[in-house]
Amino acid sequence: MININITLLIQLVNFLLVYFLLKKLFFEPLLEMMDRRKLRLDSLSSGFASEKAELAALEKEYQEKLAVYLGQASAIRAEAKADAESKIRLELEQAEAAAEAEFSKRKQAVDEEMEALKASLSSETAGFVKSVVAKFA
Repeated sequence: MININITLLIQLVNFLLVYFLLKKLFFEPLLEMMDRRKLRLDSLSSGFASEKAELAALEKEYQEKLAVYLGQASAIRAEAKADAESKIRLELEQAEAAAEAEFSKRKQAVDEEMEALKASLSSETAGFVKSVVAKFA
């Protein structure tokens, strides 16, 4: 049979005393600390989520601005290239015109010199023919 004596009652009182002491001194502060930590982590997590959303918005804005700036840079580059090609074409036309003018000027000088040589040769030829005819006649 089961023998219930005072020892069982003392053990029960001792167990309940230790239980309530541990609950009050250990488990409740530990659970409170864990709840505070969980709340703090939840608030940090929600803060991180809002920061992440803000960062995504900033990244999108940056990408949009970058696309606009790259488009502007491309347009400026194309405009500068067209302007440079126009200047090169103009300088080439001016150089061709200057070369053509110089060529015409030198050709005219050569033509004038040729005419002078022809006239000189013609007068010398007449004198030479007269001297040859005089020698043979």
